Amino acid sequence: MTQPRALAVTRADEVEEESIQWLVPEFIPLHAATVFSGQMDTLKSTLAVDIAAALSCWRPWFMGDPKDEYGMPIHHHPAITLFAGSEDKFESTVVPRYKAAGGNPDCLYNVGLQIICEKQTKDGVEVWETPLNLDEHFGLLREQIQYLNNTREWKVGLLICDPLITLFGNKNDCSPQDANDLMIEVKKLCEEEKLTVLSIAHYNKTQGLVAKDKTSGAKRIVEAHRQAWGFDRAEGDSETTVVSPIKKNLLAKAKSYKITTIDRDGVGVIKFLGFTDVTADEQIEAREDKSRGQRKEIKNAILDELKDGPMSPGEVCNALQDLGGPRTIRRVFEVLKLDGKVKLSGTNPKNFTWQLASEAEQPTFDHVR
Repeated sequence: MTQPRALAVTRADEVEEESIQWLVPEFIPLHAATVFSGQMDTLKSTLAVDIAAALSCWRPWFMGDPKDEYGMPIHHHPAITLFAGSEDKFESTVVPRYKAAGGNPDCLYNVGLQIICEKQTKDGVEVWETPLNLDEHFGLLREQIQYLNNTREWKVGLLICDPLITLFGNKNDCSPQDANDLMIEVKKLCEEEKLTVLSIAHYNKTQGLVAKDKTSGAKRIVEAHRQAWGFDRAEGDSETTVVSPIKKNLLAKAKSYKITTIDRDGVGVIKFLGFTDVTADEQIEAREDKSRGQRKEIKNAILDELKDGPMSPGEVCNALQDLGGPRTIRRVFEVLKLDGKVKLSGTNPKNFTWQLASEAEQPTFDHVR
């Protein structure tokens, strides 16, 4: 019978205390995993590439370099970035964005998303490709990092996974256990190879959630990252992004950042606009309140348009184009149909018209939820 091994415990006075080390001061912890999560098109990938560009040389971070006790900038050592991305094309998007941000191309590597496999059969060598995933290919990734560290002057310092969930492989990103298993391997890779990981994720569409629950997939994905930041457009300003901490335990003061992009050689690069006190939860609440208000306005407008009789969907969409796009208006119509306030009329699906439900079918007209 196998005997269990003794449980190892260590007393606090027997260890040497360590302070939190930062890659980007009070923003991205060193040799750990950080996640950028948020709405689509909120500069998550753009900021990630900007950080990689700053890391490749002595260029200041996007918010400026920190100062020492004498007021002198504290510079970081240049390092290599590995980019594993499935959304932005490396050659036409990532590299131009990186170079426009001042990055040294010698310090940026693309990680291929297809692994070439082969095996010997009785008919010869069989060759095939399989998608890169962090579940099965940690060993290959580790070997490549070690090879670059042994052959290059600068070491590999950053791995960008954009987005993270495409690298889950056979694991289910919605499973807490699968997410935990994968993130444990990420943590080991960070610590053993002195690597910092920056994951890109997206908010889900479910309303009424706080920021820590808004990231698509299992909650464990955000929980297992050492630091998490939420990205959202500033209220009333589609050109400005607010970057707010979702996890705050590492921060002495939980401040949020305002960023935008400016044109440089035809490419948008990050510009820091300052700090703000707005939180990730406040950003989400403000956006969802605005969305609910817009939908209510569209509902009332549809009902008002149909007062005089049936109309084609195209006619209604054209009449309400100032309130929203055709897809939004059609989705709101479907909600009204479920509420029993409107219905389709006609026999040919291609020529259906929209009309109000009869008084008997329609519960209330004056007040729309």
